[in-house]
Amino acid sequence: MLRRVVIPAVLLLLLTACSADTEGTATVDPTLGDGTSAPTTEPSSATTEAEDGTPSATPTDDVPATPTTTPDPTPDEPATVADPGSVDLVLEEIARLSAPIAMAVRPGDDTLWVAERAGRVVPVQPDGTVGEAILDISGDTTTGSERGLLGLTWSADGDTLYLSYTDTDGANVLAAVPVSDGVLRADDRRALLTVPQPASNHNGGDLQLGPDGYLWWALGDGGAADDRFGNGQRPDTLLGTMLRIDPDGGDPYGIPADNPWVDGGEGAPEVWAYGLRNPWRFAFDTVTDTVWIADVGQNSVEEIDRVGVAEAGLNYGWPHREGDEPFDGGQADGPTVEPVHTYTHGRGCSITGGRVYRGNDIDALRGAYLYTDFCDGRIFALVVDADGSVVEDVDTGMSLSAPVAFGEGADGALYVLSLDGPIHEVTAR
Repeated sequence: MLRRVVIPAVLLLLLTACSADTEGTATVDPTLGDGTSAPTTEPSSATTEAEDGTPSATPTDDVPATPTTTPDPTPDEPATVADPGSVDLVLEEIARLSAPIAMAVRPGDDTLWVAERAGRVVPVQPDGTVGEAILDISGDTTTGSERGLLGLTWSADGDTLYLSYTDTDGANVLAAVPVSDGVLRADDRRALLTVPQPASNHNGGDLQLGPDGYLWWALGDGGAADDRFGNGQRPDTLLGTMLRIDPDGGDPYGIPADNPWVDGGEGAPEVWAYGLRNPWRFAFDTVTDTVWIADVGQNSVEEIDRVGVAEAGLNYGWPHREGDEPFDGGQADGPTVEPVHTYTHGRGCSITGGRVYRGNDIDALRGAYLYTDFCDGRIFALVVDADGSVVEDVDTGMSLSAPVAFGEGADGALYVLSLDGPIHEVTAR
């Protein structure tokens, strides 16, 4: 899910989470059933070559650096800078599920909707009360290697649940499940977009409803190692990209008019950005109109990017760059995004992206971006100033095993999910 399978910590992801088929009620009633098929978009470089986690390229200091670009500063950045080092933060376990891997909230509801990797969607109340699953697609997905139910989000009106998962053939699927009369109509589940994956790792799969009302979907480069399938620097393929589609704008979806390659040409119409290796969690900060992307490195560098939501067509550099270092000796045709922050594998090996805290309960944390590493487990708080420059990177003192995602409650509270089962809330002592 997060990194090459040769990393020992990631072997946890090879454990299949067990979930019984459950029918029950929550805010939305469950109705289980099969979805219909949808058009498949075939990445132009897809291949059946077996993946190999052994890297053949090593970063070198004698390779000329690819020109980079730093995103424009955000003029609306609040004047008050977070001070996470001044507060004693702790993780409070509120619930425990079977391999929780993603979380979303439905508009008008404070329920935490949690995806279990094996395929269930389970409601959890902020007080920790766990309800019965409202959906179970475990028969339509697989948890082998880095696969499974990987993401979920709700439409702005709460009438559609969107899912991101790998199907039994290993392809990434973006599907929609409608809600009618308060009932989740699982029998009407339909796939909006299916993207074949040539290998079983680097699926990415994070899914978010953007502040623009469009669906944003992050996909890895196709897997194996060293960008073997050549997708990183190709905006005309859907792998190694951030996709942005209008789920209500066509059949099965529409293309936003301001997508950089809306008419095709050098890039696929769905592509918003490219040059990503394995984006494992991204998040929007609506206060600063920015999107934060955590991209998993290969040999030595983990990367965090922060750009304006409206900045289209950006190249994040992979495989010519790994984080802020040269990787394969190649040069991009134009500038690449300069990460806002990186760290080396002396501290971890597979970044888990987080969220900017905008809640009201922890003043000193407001505006800080919390993130962690699947292999290390410590949670850090990254603080940037009005120009987008890093002020500090604070070890919060919180840690957990196998962290795979952060979630945000309706009230702005932050939660951290562990693939081992616990769901924690970030609180102040």
